[in-house]
Amino acid sequence: MNRLITIFLLLGPMFAQGQIITTIAGTGTAGFSGDGGPATAAMFSSLGGMVRDKHGNLFVSDDGVIGRVRKITRSGIITTVAGGGTAYLGDGGPADSVNIRVPEQLAVDSSDNLYIGDLWLNRVRKVNTAGVISTFAGYGTATYCGDTGPATLACIYDPAGLTVNAAGDVLISDNTESIIYRVDTGGMIHQFAGQGMGSGYLGDGHLATSPLVAVHGPAGIVVDDSGNTYICDQNNNVVRKVNAAGIISTYAGNHTMGYTGDGGAATAAELNKPYNIAADHYGNIFIQDPRAYVIRKIDAAGIITRIAGNGTIGYSGDGGPALSAMLIAPAGMAVDAACNIYFCDYTRVRKISGIDAGATAICVGYQLAYTHLAPVSGLWQSSSPTVASIDTTGLVTGLSAGTTTIYYVVGSDTAFAPLTILPMPHASPVTGPADTLCLTDHMLLSDTSAGGEWRSSATGIATINSSGTVNGVAEGSCTLLYIVTNSCGIDTAAYTIYVVHCPGVSVPEADIEGKVIIWPNPATRVLNIQWDGTETVCLNETIIITNLLGQKVFDGPPLHVKNVQIDVSDLPAGVYFVKVNGVVNKVLIE
Repeated sequence: MNRLITIFLLLGPMFAQGQIITTIAGTGTAGFSGDGGPATAAMFSSLGGMVRDKHGNLFVSDDGVIGRVRKITRSGIITTVAGGGTAYLGDGGPADSVNIRVPEQLAVDSSDNLYIGDLWLNRVRKVNTAGVISTFAGYGTATYCGDTGPATLACIYDPAGLTVNAAGDVLISDNTESIIYRVDTGGMIHQFAGQGMGSGYLGDGHLATSPLVAVHGPAGIVVDDSGNTYICDQNNNVVRKVNAAGIISTYAGNHTMGYTGDGGAATAAELNKPYNIAADHYGNIFIQDPRAYVIRKIDAAGIITRIAGNGTIGYSGDGGPALSAMLIAPAGMAVDAACNIYFCDYTRVRKISGIDAGATAICVGYQLAYTHLAPVSGLWQSSSPTVASIDTTGLVTGLSAGTTTIYYVVGSDTAFAPLTILPMPHASPVTGPADTLCLTDHMLLSDTSAGGEWRSSATGIATINSSGTVNGVAEGSCTLLYIVTNSCGIDTAAYTIYVVHCPGVSVPEADIEGKVIIWPNPATRVLNIQWDGTETVCLNETIIITNLLGQKVFDGPPLHVKNVQIDVSDLPAGVYFVKVNGVVNKVLIE
Protein backbone atom coordinates (compact mmCIF):
# COMPACT_ATOMS: atom_id res chain seq x y z
CA MET A 1 0.00 0.00 0.00
CA ASN A 2 1.24 3.49 -0.88
CA ARG A 3 0.32 6.65 0.93
CA LEU A 4 1.51 10.24 0.61
CA ILE A 5 2.18 12.29 3.72
CA THR A 6 2.91 15.98 3.08
CA ILE A 7 4.32 18.36 5.69
CA PHE A 8 4.92 22.01 4.75
CA LEU A 9 7.04 24.34 6.85
CA LEU A 10 6.74 28.11 6.37
CA LEU A 11 10.13 29.71 6.57
CA GLY A 12 10.86 33.38 7.17
CA PRO A 13 12.30 35.82 4.60
CA MET A 14 15.37 34.70 2.76
CA PHE A 15 17.18 37.88 3.78
CA ALA A 16 16.78 40.52 6.43
CA GLN A 17 14.27 43.24 5.76
CA GLY A 18 15.37 46.50 4.23
CA GLN A 19 15.95 48.45 1.06
CA ILE A 20 17.92 46.77 -1.73
CA ILE A 21 21.26 48.19 -2.90
CA THR A 22 22.68 47.87 -6.42
CA THR A 23 25.48 49.34 -8.52
CA ILE A 24 24.28 51.41 -11.47
CA ALA A 25 27.61 52.77 -12.76
CA GLY A 26 31.26 51.82 -12.59
CA THR A 27 33.12 48.54 -12.80
CA GLY A 28 35.08 49.05 -9.61
CA THR A 29 38.36 49.39 -11.52
CA ALA A 30 39.94 52.83 -11.24
CA GLY A 31 40.50 54.63 -14.53
CA PHE A 32 38.59 56.38 -17.25
CA SER A 33 36.50 54.66 -19.91
CA GLY A 34 32.99 54.09 -21.14
CA ASP A 35 31.75 57.36 -22.62
CA GLY A 36 28.91 56.72 -25.02
CA GLY A 37 28.11 53.32 -23.57
CA PRO A 38 26.35 51.84 -20.55
CA ALA A 39 27.40 53.40 -17.26
CA THR A 40 27.77 49.96 -15.69
CA ALA A 41 30.74 49.31 -18.01
CA ALA A 42 32.44 52.66 -17.34
CA MET A 43 35.49 53.31 -15.17
CA PHE A 44 35.93 56.20 -12.73
CA SER A 45 39.02 57.37 -10.85
CA SER A 46 37.59 58.78 -7.63
CA LEU A 47 34.00 60.00 -7.42
CA GLY A 48 33.02 62.98 -5.30
CA GLY A 49 29.92 65.08 -5.88
CA MET A 50 26.55 64.21 -7.35
CA VAL A 51 23.38 66.00 -8.42
CA ARG A 52 20.22 64.90 -10.22
CA ASP A 53 18.34 67.19 -12.59
CA LYS A 54 14.59 67.39 -13.14
CA HIS A 55 14.85 65.09 -16.17
CA GLY A 56 16.30 62.24 -14.17
CA ASN A 57 19.90 62.63 -15.34
CA LEU A 58 22.65 62.10 -12.78
CA PHE A 59 25.82 64.19 -12.83
CA VAL A 60 28.88 62.91 -10.98
CA SER A 61 32.28 64.52 -10.45
CA ASP A 62 35.39 62.42 -10.95
CA ASP A 63 38.37 64.17 -9.36
CA GLY A 64 40.98 61.79 -10.75
CA VAL A 65 44.17 62.67 -12.64
CA ILE A 66 42.18 64.61 -15.22
CA GLY A 67 39.04 65.85 -13.50
CA ARG A 68 35.73 65.38 -15.24
CA VAL A 69 32.04 65.78 -14.66
CA ARG A 70 30.08 62.99 -16.27
CA LYS A 71 26.41 62.56 -17.01
CA ILE A 72 24.40 59.35 -16.64
CA THR A 73 21.07 59.50 -18.43
CA ARG A 74 17.88 57.91 -17.16
CA SER A 75 18.50 55.09 -19.66
CA GLY A 76 21.99 54.48 -18.21
CA ILE A 77 24.24 55.96 -20.92
CA ILE A 78 27.32 57.86 -19.72
CA THR A 79 29.12 60.85 -21.31
CA THR A 80 31.55 63.58 -20.25
CA VAL A 81 29.96 67.03 -19.97
CA ALA A 82 32.87 68.98 -18.49
CA GLY A 83 36.60 68.55 -18.00
CA GLY A 84 39.08 66.23 -19.60
CA GLY A 85 40.56 68.98 -21.77
CA THR A 86 43.77 71.01 -21.60
CA ALA A 87 42.56 74.62 -21.30
CA TYR A 88 43.34 76.05 -17.85
CA LEU A 89 40.11 78.04 -17.62
CA GLY A 90 38.47 78.06 -21.02
CA ASP A 91 35.71 80.48 -20.10
CA GLY A 92 33.39 80.97 -23.05
CA GLY A 93 34.37 77.68 -24.66
CA PRO A 94 33.14 74.08 -24.63
CA ALA A 95 33.04 72.64 -21.13
CA ASP A 96 34.72 69.41 -22.22
CA SER A 97 37.78 71.29 -23.51
CA VAL A 98 38.87 72.63 -20.13
CA ASN A 99 40.98 71.15 -17.37
CA ILE A 100 38.88 71.00 -14.23
CA ARG A 101 41.46 70.28 -11.59
CA VAL A 102 39.47 68.77 -8.71
CA PRO A 103 35.72 68.89 -9.34
CA GLU A 104 33.83 68.22 -6.13
CA GLN A 105 30.26 69.24 -5.30
CA LEU A 106 27.68 69.85 -8.02
CA ALA A 107 24.36 71.70 -8.32
CA VAL A 108 21.72 72.22 -11.03
CA ASP A 109 19.26 75.08 -11.25
CA SER A 110 15.73 75.08 -12.63
CA SER A 111 17.03 76.16 -16.04
CA ASP A 112 19.35 73.12 -16.24
CA ASN A 113 22.57 75.08 -15.71
CA LEU A 114 25.22 72.95 -14.03
CA TYR A 115 27.46 74.35 -11.26
CA ILE A 116 30.80 72.74 -10.38
CA GLY A 117 32.92 73.39 -7.32
CA ASP A 118 36.59 73.23 -8.41
CA LEU A 119 38.61 72.84 -5.22
CA TRP A 120 42.06 73.45 -6.66
CA LEU A 121 41.11 76.40 -8.82
CA ASN A 122 39.16 77.95 -5.91
CA ARG A 123 36.23 78.68 -8.15
CA VAL A 124 32.68 77.65 -8.90
CA ARG A 125 32.21 77.01 -12.61
CA LYS A 126 28.96 77.11 -14.55
CA VAL A 127 28.06 75.05 -17.62
CA ASN A 128 25.00 76.32 -19.47
CA THR A 129 22.59 74.23 -21.54
CA ALA A 130 24.69 74.86 -24.67
CA GLY A 131 27.69 73.24 -22.99
CA VAL A 132 29.61 76.51 -22.60
CA ILE A 133 31.64 76.91 -19.41
CA SER A 134 32.25 80.10 -17.42
CA THR A 135 33.43 81.14 -13.97
CA PHE A 136 30.45 81.73 -11.72
CA ALA A 137 32.16 82.63 -8.44
CA GLY A 138 35.71 83.09 -7.19
CA TYR A 139 38.80 84.35 -8.95
CA GLY A 140 41.32 81.79 -7.81
CA THR A 141 42.60 83.30 -4.56
CA ALA A 142 42.71 80.90 -1.64
CA THR A 143 41.76 83.22 1.19
CA TYR A 144 38.85 85.12 2.68
CA CYS A 145 38.18 88.55 1.26
CA GLY A 146 34.65 89.43 2.21
CA ASP A 147 31.17 88.67 1.06
CA THR A 148 29.95 91.62 -0.95
CA GLY A 149 30.18 92.57 -4.59
CA PRO A 150 30.30 90.49 -7.76
CA ALA A 151 30.74 86.76 -7.08
CA THR A 152 33.40 86.50 -9.77
CA LEU A 153 35.61 88.86 -7.74
CA ALA A 154 35.10 87.07 -4.44
CA CYS A 155 37.61 84.77 -2.74
CA ILE A 156 36.30 81.24 -2.69
CA TYR A 157 38.90 79.09 -0.93
CA ASP A 158 37.40 75.60 -0.82
CA PRO A 159 33.92 75.21 -2.40
CA ALA A 160 33.00 71.93 -0.72
CA GLY A 161 29.24 72.33 -0.90
CA LEU A 162 26.79 73.63 -3.52
CA THR A 163 23.02 73.87 -3.82
CA VAL A 164 20.39 76.06 -5.46
CA ASN A 165 17.35 77.34 -3.58
CA ALA A 166 13.85 77.98 -4.91
CA ALA A 167 14.70 81.61 -5.70
CA GLY A 168 17.56 80.54 -7.94
CA ASP A 169 20.28 81.64 -5.50
CA VAL A 170 23.38 79.44 -5.41
CA LEU A 171 24.66 78.58 -1.92
CA ILE A 172 28.37 77.78 -1.54
CA SER A 173 30.07 76.22 1.48
CA ASP A 174 33.68 77.35 1.89
CA ASN A 175 35.12 74.47 3.88
CA THR A 176 38.45 76.08 4.76
CA GLU A 177 37.23 79.57 5.61
CA SER A 178 34.17 78.27 7.49
CA ILE A 179 31.52 80.39 5.81
CA ILE A 180 28.50 79.78 3.58
CA TYR A 181 27.93 82.24 0.75
CA ARG A 182 24.81 83.05 -1.24
CA VAL A 183 25.12 84.22 -4.84
CA ASP A 184 21.92 85.84 -6.04
CA THR A 185 20.48 85.70 -9.54
CA GLY A 186 22.20 89.00 -10.30
CA GLY A 187 25.63 87.48 -9.61
CA MET A 188 26.24 89.32 -6.34
CA ILE A 189 27.70 87.43 -3.38
CA HIS A 190 26.42 87.64 0.21
CA GLN A 191 27.08 86.07 3.57
CA PHE A 192 24.54 83.33 4.32
CA ALA A 193 25.87 81.70 7.51
CA GLY A 194 29.06 81.87 9.55
CA GLN A 195 31.64 84.60 9.72
CA GLY A 196 34.64 83.25 7.85
CA MET A 197 38.29 83.61 8.87
CA GLY A 198 37.71 81.40 11.88
CA SER A 199 35.87 78.48 13.28
CA GLY A 200 33.67 77.49 16.16
CA TYR A 201 30.33 76.13 17.20
CA LEU A 202 28.14 79.04 18.18
CA GLY A 203 24.94 80.89 17.53
CA ASP A 204 21.99 78.48 17.69
CA GLY A 205 18.78 80.48 17.88
CA HIS A 206 20.28 83.54 16.16
CA LEU A 207 20.20 84.76 12.59
CA ALA A 208 22.70 82.74 10.58
CA THR A 209 24.38 85.98 9.48
CA SER A 210 24.86 87.17 13.07
CA PRO A 211 28.40 87.70 14.37
CA LEU A 212 27.45 85.29 17.13
CA VAL A 213 27.20 82.39 14.67
CA ALA A 214 30.19 80.19 13.91
CA VAL A 215 30.58 77.01 11.89
CA HIS A 216 33.68 74.87 11.40
CA GLY A 217 34.44 73.27 8.06
CA PRO A 218 31.03 73.42 6.35
CA ALA A 219 30.67 70.93 3.51
CA GLY A 220 27.52 69.46 1.94
CA ILE A 221 24.51 71.74 1.80
CA VAL A 222 20.91 71.22 0.67
CA VAL A 223 17.59 73.10 0.67
CA ASP A 224 14.30 71.28 1.28
CA ASP A 225 10.91 72.02 -0.26
CA SER A 226 9.97 74.26 2.69
CA GLY A 227 12.98 76.55 2.22
CA ASN A 228 15.03 75.19 5.11
CA THR A 229 18.76 74.90 4.47
CA TYR A 230 20.79 72.07 5.98
CA ILE A 231 24.57 72.33 6.32
CA CYS A 232 27.07 69.60 7.16
CA ASP A 233 29.07 71.38 9.88
CA GLN A 234 31.82 68.86 9.39
CA ASN A 235 34.39 69.64 12.05
CA ASN A 236 31.72 70.24 14.67
CA ASN A 237 30.26 66.78 13.93
CA VAL A 238 26.77 68.22 13.53
CA VAL A 239 24.24 69.21 10.89
CA ARG A 240 23.00 72.78 11.20
CA LYS A 241 19.66 74.04 9.93
CA VAL A 242 18.84 77.55 8.75
CA ASN A 243 15.07 77.95 8.53
CA ALA A 244 13.20 80.08 6.01
CA ALA A 245 13.40 83.02 8.45
CA GLY A 246 17.21 82.75 8.60
CA ILE A 247 17.49 81.34 12.14
CA ILE A 248 20.21 78.72 12.66
CA SER A 249 19.95 75.69 14.92
CA THR A 250 21.51 72.28 15.38
CA TYR A 251 19.48 69.70 13.49
CA ALA A 252 21.55 66.56 14.13
CA GLY A 253 24.56 65.57 16.20
CA ASN A 254 25.56 66.30 19.77
CA HIS A 255 28.93 67.89 18.88
CA THR A 256 30.81 64.70 19.84
CA MET A 257 32.62 62.75 17.15
CA GLY A 258 31.53 59.12 17.03
CA TYR A 259 28.71 56.88 15.97
CA THR A 260 25.72 56.43 18.26
CA GLY A 261 22.04 57.25 18.46
CA ASP A 262 20.22 55.24 15.79
CA GLY A 263 16.55 55.02 16.63
CA GLY A 264 16.57 58.12 18.79
CA ALA A 265 16.53 61.88 18.44
CA ALA A 266 19.02 63.08 15.82
CA THR A 267 20.22 65.85 18.15
CA ALA A 268 21.37 63.23 20.67
CA ALA A 269 23.30 61.16 18.13
CA GLU A 270 27.03 61.16 17.55
CA LEU A 271 28.19 61.91 14.00
CA ASN A 272 31.63 61.38 12.50
CA LYS A 273 32.43 64.41 10.35
CA PRO A 274 29.31 64.40 8.13
CA TYR A 275 30.29 65.58 4.65
CA ASN A 276 27.41 65.07 2.20
CA ILE A 277 23.69 65.64 2.56
CA ALA A 278 20.49 65.27 0.53
CA ALA A 279 16.76 65.89 1.00
CA ASP A 280 13.69 64.21 -0.44
CA HIS A 281 10.30 65.79 -1.06
CA TYR A 282 8.75 64.31 2.07
CA GLY A 283 10.68 65.87 4.93
CA ASN A 284 13.50 63.33 5.20
CA ILE A 285 17.16 64.34 5.30
CA PHE A 286 19.98 61.95 4.40
CA ILE A 287 23.54 62.37 5.60
CA GLN A 288 26.73 60.46 4.96
CA ASP A 289 29.08 59.50 7.75
CA PRO A 290 31.99 58.70 5.42
CA ARG A 291 34.33 57.76 8.26
CA ALA A 292 31.71 55.44 9.72
CA TYR A 293 31.01 54.02 6.23
CA VAL A 294 27.25 54.47 6.59
CA ILE A 295 24.38 56.56 5.30
CA ARG A 296 21.83 57.77 7.83
CA LYS A 297 18.32 59.15 7.57
CA ILE A 298 16.61 61.78 9.71
CA ASP A 299 12.86 61.67 9.31
CA ALA A 300 10.38 64.52 9.64
CA ALA A 301 9.99 63.73 13.34
CA GLY A 302 13.74 64.17 13.92
CA ILE A 303 14.53 60.46 14.45
CA ILE A 304 17.83 59.21 13.05
CA THR A 305 18.38 55.71 11.65
CA ARG A 306 20.99 53.92 9.58
CA ILE A 307 19.76 52.98 6.10
CA ALA A 308 22.92 51.77 4.36
CA GLY A 309 26.31 50.39 5.27
CA ASN A 310 27.27 47.95 8.01
CA GLY A 311 30.06 50.16 9.34
CA THR A 312 32.88 48.20 7.69
CA ILE A 313 34.91 49.61 4.82
CA GLY A 314 34.71 47.60 1.62
CA TYR A 315 32.45 46.80 -1.29
CA SER A 316 29.75 44.17 -0.96
CA GLY A 317 26.03 43.64 -0.76
CA ASP A 318 24.66 44.38 -4.23
CA GLY A 319 21.28 42.73 -4.69
CA GLY A 320 20.75 42.47 -0.93
CA PRO A 321 19.75 44.75 1.91
CA ALA A 322 21.57 48.08 1.95
CA LEU A 323 21.96 47.74 5.73
CA SER A 324 24.18 44.69 5.22
CA ALA A 325 26.31 46.21 2.46
CA MET A 326 29.89 47.43 2.81
CA LEU A 327 30.70 50.95 1.59
CA ILE A 328 34.14 52.23 0.62
CA ALA A 329 33.86 56.01 0.46
CA PRO A 330 30.29 57.31 0.33
CA ALA A 331 30.22 60.70 -1.32
CA GLY A 332 27.67 62.93 -3.14
CA MET A 333 23.99 61.95 -2.91
CA ALA A 334 20.70 62.56 -4.69
CA VAL A 335 17.10 61.42 -4.06
CA ASP A 336 14.28 61.09 -6.59
CA ALA A 337 10.50 61.31 -6.22
CA ALA A 338 10.22 57.55 -5.61
CA CYS A 339 12.70 57.85 -2.72
CA ASN A 340 15.49 56.04 -4.52
CA ILE A 341 18.81 57.21 -3.09
CA TYR A 342 21.81 57.55 -5.40
CA PHE A 343 25.34 58.02 -4.12
CA CYS A 344 28.97 57.86 -5.18
CA ASP A 345 31.08 55.12 -3.63
CA TYR A 346 34.69 55.67 -4.74
CA THR A 347 34.73 54.12 -8.25
CA ARG A 348 31.06 53.21 -8.44
CA VAL A 349 27.65 54.84 -8.37
CA ARG A 350 25.20 52.90 -6.23
CA LYS A 351 21.46 53.04 -5.71
CA ILE A 352 19.27 52.23 -2.72
CA SER A 353 15.73 51.28 -3.73
CA GLY A 354 12.86 53.45 -2.56
CA ILE A 355 10.77 50.45 -1.53
CA ASP A 356 11.32 48.17 1.42
CA ALA A 357 11.41 44.72 -0.10
CA GLY A 358 10.86 42.85 3.16
CA ALA A 359 12.52 39.83 1.50
CA THR A 360 14.13 38.89 -1.77
CA ALA A 361 12.37 35.53 -1.99
CA ILE A 362 9.11 33.92 -0.91
CA CYS A 363 7.50 30.55 -1.56
CA VAL A 364 4.74 29.74 -4.00
CA GLY A 365 1.39 30.37 -2.37
CA TYR A 366 2.69 32.83 0.21
CA GLN A 367 2.42 36.61 0.42
CA LEU A 368 4.76 39.50 1.11
CA ALA A 369 3.79 43.09 1.94
CA TYR A 370 5.98 45.74 0.30
CA THR A 371 6.36 49.21 1.77
CA HIS A 372 6.97 52.28 -0.37
CA LEU A 373 8.92 55.10 1.24
CA ALA A 374 7.35 57.88 -0.83
CA PRO A 375 4.16 58.91 1.03
CA VAL A 376 2.32 59.69 -2.19
CA SER A 377 0.00 57.76 -4.43
CA GLY A 378 1.99 55.60 -6.81
CA LEU A 379 1.42 52.50 -8.90
CA TRP A 380 2.56 48.98 -7.93
CA GLN A 381 3.52 46.62 -10.75
CA SER A 382 4.99 43.14 -11.21
CA SER A 383 7.15 42.53 -14.28
CA SER A 384 5.95 38.88 -14.41
CA PRO A 385 2.35 38.75 -13.15
CA THR A 386 2.17 34.99 -13.78
CA VAL A 387 5.05 34.52 -11.34
CA ALA A 388 3.80 36.98 -8.71
CA SER A 389 0.84 39.32 -8.54
CA ILE A 390 0.70 42.57 -6.57
CA ASP A 391 -2.35 44.54 -5.49
CA THR A 392 -2.80 48.27 -5.05
CA THR A 393 -1.53 48.12 -1.45
CA GLY A 394 1.77 46.43 -2.33
CA LEU A 395 0.77 42.92 -1.23
CA VAL A 396 2.56 40.33 -3.38
CA THR A 397 1.32 36.76 -3.86
CA GLY A 398 3.69 34.10 -5.17
CA LEU A 399 1.98 32.21 -8.01
CA SER A 400 4.65 30.09 -9.68
CA ALA A 401 8.36 29.46 -9.37
CA GLY A 402 10.47 32.06 -11.14
CA THR A 403 11.75 35.63 -10.88
CA THR A 404 10.02 38.96 -11.18
CA THR A 405 10.69 42.61 -10.43
CA ILE A 406 8.38 44.65 -8.23
CA TYR A 407 7.99 48.31 -9.23
CA TYR A 408 6.57 51.35 -7.48
CA VAL A 409 6.07 54.20 -9.95
CA VAL A 410 5.81 57.82 -8.81
CA GLY A 411 5.52 60.17 -11.76
CA SER A 412 8.54 59.56 -13.97
CA ASP A 413 10.56 57.90 -11.19
CA THR A 414 10.45 54.21 -10.36
CA ALA A 415 11.63 52.26 -7.35
CA PHE A 416 12.13 48.57 -7.91
CA ALA A 417 13.37 45.42 -6.24
CA PRO A 418 13.92 41.87 -7.57
CA LEU A 419 11.87 39.02 -6.14
CA THR A 420 12.28 35.26 -6.51
CA ILE A 421 9.36 32.88 -6.07
CA LEU A 422 10.62 29.55 -4.78
CA PRO A 423 8.85 26.23 -5.50
CA MET A 424 7.30 24.24 -2.71
CA PRO A 425 8.96 20.84 -2.17
CA HIS A 426 7.31 17.86 -3.87
CA ALA A 427 7.76 14.16 -3.24
CA SER A 428 5.88 11.90 -5.66
CA PRO A 429 4.33 8.60 -4.46
CA VAL A 430 6.78 5.83 -3.62
CA THR A 431 6.48 2.67 -5.69
CA GLY A 432 7.66 -0.84 -4.82
CA PRO A 433 7.09 -4.52 -5.72
CA ALA A 434 5.07 -5.52 -2.61
CA ASP A 435 4.02 -4.49 0.87
CA THR A 436 5.52 -7.60 2.53
CA LEU A 437 9.14 -8.56 2.82
CA CYS A 438 10.77 -11.74 4.10
CA LEU A 439 13.32 -11.62 6.85
CA THR A 440 16.85 -11.21 5.45
CA ASP A 441 15.38 -10.49 2.01
CA HIS A 442 15.37 -7.15 0.16
CA MET A 443 13.32 -5.10 -2.27
CA LEU A 444 13.86 -1.87 -4.24
CA LEU A 445 11.67 1.21 -3.77
CA SER A 446 11.66 4.21 -6.10
CA ASP A 447 10.44 7.81 -6.23
CA THR A 448 10.52 9.99 -9.32
CA SER A 449 11.23 13.21 -7.34
CA ALA A 450 14.86 14.30 -7.47
CA GLY A 451 17.01 15.34 -4.54
CA GLY A 452 15.22 13.43 -1.79
CA GLU A 453 16.53 11.33 1.08
CA TRP A 454 15.44 7.83 2.11
CA ARG A 455 14.78 7.06 5.76
CA SER A 456 13.29 4.21 7.78
CA SER A 457 10.93 4.83 10.69
CA ALA A 458 12.22 1.67 12.43
CA THR A 459 15.70 0.56 11.45
CA GLY A 460 15.37 -2.39 13.83
CA ILE A 461 12.70 -3.83 11.50
CA ALA A 462 13.87 -2.67 8.08
CA THR A 463 16.71 -0.55 6.75
CA ILE A 464 16.89 1.41 3.51
CA ASN A 465 19.98 2.80 1.76
CA SER A 466 20.43 5.90 -0.38
CA SER A 467 19.45 3.94 -3.50
CA GLY A 468 16.10 2.84 -2.05
CA THR A 469 17.05 -0.79 -1.32
CA VAL A 470 15.12 -2.14 1.68
CA ASN A 471 16.42 -5.00 3.85
CA GLY A 472 14.25 -6.93 6.31
CA VAL A 473 15.81 -7.10 9.79
CA ALA A 474 13.03 -8.26 12.14
CA GLU A 475 9.32 -9.09 12.00
CA GLY A 476 6.97 -6.14 12.23
CA SER A 477 5.69 -3.15 10.30
CA CYS A 478 7.87 -0.27 9.16
CA THR A 479 7.33 2.97 7.23
CA LEU A 480 9.92 3.92 4.63
CA LEU A 481 10.10 7.67 3.95
CA TYR A 482 11.28 9.64 0.93
CA ILE A 483 11.89 13.22 2.11
CA VAL A 484 12.30 16.20 -0.24
CA THR A 485 13.48 19.41 1.45
CA ASN A 486 14.01 22.94 0.11
CA SER A 487 13.88 26.48 1.45
CA CYS A 488 10.09 26.40 1.53
CA GLY A 489 9.71 23.30 3.68
CA ILE A 490 9.51 19.51 3.61
CA ASP A 491 7.37 17.10 1.61
CA THR A 492 7.37 13.40 2.53
CA ALA A 493 6.14 10.33 0.67
CA ALA A 494 5.62 7.20 2.77
CA TYR A 495 5.54 3.47 1.98
CA THR A 496 4.53 0.95 4.66
CA ILE A 497 5.81 -2.65 4.56
CA TYR A 498 5.46 -5.73 6.74
CA VAL A 499 8.51 -7.83 7.47
CA VAL A 500 7.49 -11.48 8.02
CA HIS A 501 9.05 -14.86 8.70
CA CYS A 502 8.62 -16.82 5.48
CA PRO A 503 7.96 -20.65 5.75
CA GLY A 504 10.31 -23.09 4.09
CA VAL A 505 13.56 -22.36 2.40
CA SER A 506 13.75 -20.11 -0.58
CA VAL A 507 15.57 -21.63 -3.55
CA PRO A 508 16.26 -20.30 -7.07
CA GLU A 509 12.97 -19.29 -8.66
CA ALA A 510 13.46 -20.91 -12.06
CA ASP A 511 14.60 -24.39 -11.04
CA ILE A 512 14.01 -26.78 -8.14
CA GLU A 513 16.90 -29.26 -8.20
CA GLY A 514 16.39 -29.57 -11.93
CA LYS A 515 13.15 -31.51 -11.47
CA VAL A 516 10.26 -29.02 -11.31
CA ILE A 517 10.00 -25.78 -13.30
CA ILE A 518 7.51 -23.15 -12.20
CA TRP A 519 6.70 -20.45 -14.73
CA PRO A 520 6.08 -17.67 -15.51
CA ASN A 521 7.60 -15.82 -12.57
CA PRO A 522 6.15 -13.24 -12.01
CA ALA A 523 2.76 -14.74 -12.87
CA THR A 524 -0.44 -12.87 -13.62
CA ARG A 525 -3.25 -15.30 -14.51
CA VAL A 526 -1.88 -18.83 -14.80
CA LEU A 527 0.96 -20.56 -12.95
CA ASN A 528 2.50 -23.55 -14.75
CA ILE A 529 4.15 -26.34 -12.79
CA GLN A 530 6.08 -28.59 -15.12
CA TRP A 531 7.98 -31.80 -14.36
CA ASP A 532 11.04 -32.22 -16.61
CA GLY A 533 12.82 -35.09 -14.89
CA THR A 534 12.83 -38.84 -15.60
CA GLU A 535 12.35 -39.92 -12.03
CA THR A 536 8.96 -41.10 -10.82
CA VAL A 537 6.69 -38.34 -9.57
CA CYS A 538 5.51 -38.75 -6.00
CA LEU A 539 1.87 -39.52 -6.53
CA ASN A 540 0.88 -38.57 -3.01
CA GLU A 541 2.51 -35.07 -3.10
CA THR A 542 0.02 -32.26 -3.33
CA ILE A 543 0.73 -28.73 -4.61
CA ILE A 544 0.47 -26.20 -1.76
CA ILE A 545 0.67 -22.40 -2.19
CA THR A 546 0.99 -20.13 0.89
CA ASN A 547 1.27 -16.37 1.34
CA LEU A 548 3.97 -14.57 3.33
CA LEU A 549 1.99 -15.06 6.52
CA GLY A 550 2.04 -18.84 6.05
CA GLN A 551 -1.65 -19.05 5.18
CA LYS A 552 -2.66 -21.58 2.52
CA VAL A 553 -4.21 -20.01 -0.53
CA PHE A 554 -4.14 -23.18 -2.69
CA ASP A 555 -4.02 -26.89 -1.79
CA GLY A 556 -4.25 -28.84 -5.01
CA PRO A 557 -4.27 -32.46 -6.10
CA PRO A 558 -1.11 -34.60 -6.40
CA LEU A 559 1.10 -34.02 -9.40
CA HIS A 560 0.13 -36.99 -11.66
CA VAL A 561 1.18 -35.43 -14.95
CA LYS A 562 4.19 -33.52 -16.17
CA ASN A 563 2.38 -30.17 -16.49
CA VAL A 564 -0.25 -28.59 -14.24
CA GLN A 565 -1.84 -25.16 -14.75
CA ILE A 566 -3.18 -23.30 -11.72
CA ASP A 567 -5.46 -20.23 -11.99
CA VAL A 568 -3.97 -17.51 -9.74
CA SER A 569 -5.89 -14.54 -11.15
CA ASP A 570 -7.96 -14.22 -7.95
CA LEU A 571 -4.95 -14.04 -5.64
CA PRO A 572 -3.84 -10.60 -4.37
CA ALA A 573 -0.54 -9.37 -5.77
CA GLY A 574 2.43 -10.30 -3.65
CA VAL A 575 5.02 -12.94 -2.86
CA TYR A 576 3.88 -16.57 -2.48
CA PHE A 577 5.52 -19.92 -1.78
CA VAL A 578 4.81 -23.03 -3.88
CA LYS A 579 5.60 -26.43 -2.30
CA VAL A 580 6.06 -29.32 -4.71
CA ASN A 581 7.75 -32.65 -3.93
CA GLY A 582 8.82 -31.34 -0.54
CA VAL A 583 10.68 -28.36 -2.01
CA VAL A 584 9.55 -24.74 -1.63
CA ASN A 585 9.91 -22.13 -4.39
CA LYS A 586 9.15 -18.40 -4.16
CA VAL A 587 6.84 -16.90 -6.81
CA LEU A 588 5.72 -13.33 -7.39
CA ILE A 589 2.11 -12.89 -8.47
CA GLU A 590 1.16 -9.56 -9.96
